[in-house]
Amino acid sequence: MGIDADMFNSPEWMSEALRIGNTGLWAIEIDEENGKHRMTANETMLLLLGLETHPSPEDCFRHWYGRVDEAYRAAVDECVGKMLSTGQRYEVQYPWLHPVCGRIFVRCGGKLLPGRSKNGLLRLKGYHQDVSELESMRERLRENLSRFETACRIGRIGVFECTRGSRILFSANDIFFEQFGIPADMVCFSAFRGLWSRIAPGCLKRVL
Repeated sequence: MGIDADMFNSPEWMSEALRIGNTGLWAIEIDEENGKHRMTANETMLLLLGLETHPSPEDCFRHWYGRVDEAYRAAVDECVGKMLSTGQRYEVQYPWLHPVCGRIFVRCGGKLLPGRSKNGLLRLKGYHQDVSELESMRERLRENLSRFETACRIGRIGVFECTRGSRILFSANDIFFEQFGIPADMVCFSAFRGLWSRIAPGCLKRVL
């Protein structure tokens, strides 16, 4: 069965997919003579920026850049600098102050377009994705792992993990190593395998 290329090239389908994925598209023009920046955005990008209508390109850029968390602006500037100097795609993640939703987390990437605009300006194009939900999940995972680690320390519970793929990997917390007298610098499967010889014969069936 053949593939209907028109279905995947449909602007309506692509627009809907980007909207569902919280991903907007943008283009930035840079005037090297006066340092001014102009941004244009698609419909989904405007929604992510909290804008009902498209402002002037200059105001659009100021609206976006002015709401980047100040602590991350150097990282954003560095990312844009790499796009301009290498012509390759680069990506950066940063908190952004949404006018309605407040602080959100954004993954933004882009690259330099070949050639210049009719006005002789450098041109960048890229994407802007709201990853707040993913960041919240990561934060909850970090909190759960922290609580688990605290519980292990309070209860003196040793924990280990052994996975088998192309090779066998072994990892454990420091309480486990302390309980079995294994030096921390001997984190390897051979050290873990040596523990089997120390298990009481009558307990081996329960362990296995």
